[in-house]
Amino acid sequence: MKKNINVIQIKGIKGILYIAFIGCCLAAGFVWFPGWTCMKIWNIAANNYYPNIHMNIYQGIMLWAIIALSLYALNNKHL
Repeated sequence: MKKNINVIQIKGIKGILYIAFIGCCLAAGFVWFPGWTCMKIWNIAANNYYPNIHMNIYQGIMLWAIIALSLYALNNKHL
């Protein structure tokens, strides 16, 4: 058994706000920004062929999820 175990302790409002801030940063960095980037790239690429059809942020996040899960499945040795 390890003697030097690090335990995260949440104390009061400051700890709750700290956890909320970390959660928001993780969501923005790993979900929202890549989804927004996929949306912008798709809209720029599709503008030449379909000028009246645009992707929104939710569809961009779904496209990012498809890309990320596909890359994970292709790189996973167990699948």
